[in-house]
Amino acid sequence: MQITLPGSQKRAMEKYQELVSAMDFVRQALDFAEKLITTHQGGRSYWAVPSQDELMVHHKKCVDELESLRAKAKRYEAALNAAKWTVN
Repeated sequence: MQITLPGSQKRAMEKYQELVSAMDFVRQALDFAEKLITTHQGGRSYWAVPSQDELMVHHKKCVDELESLRAKAKRYEAALNAAKWTVN
């Protein structure tokens, strides 16, 4: 016996949209961080401060990981829209 859950697909779509919104927020933060990195000049300090090049390498890693997550989520979105949510 299968029972279709009428609100479950709507809830799944809402959760997916929350994920997309969170990824958009992180992307905006990374864009802002990139602007800060480009103005970073380093200099003498008592703290160990990474160079601008090191920061850009880490920034690129973050952006690449976020884009990878976004691509995976996009594939999930198609499956989510195509699926009929039921309980067996």
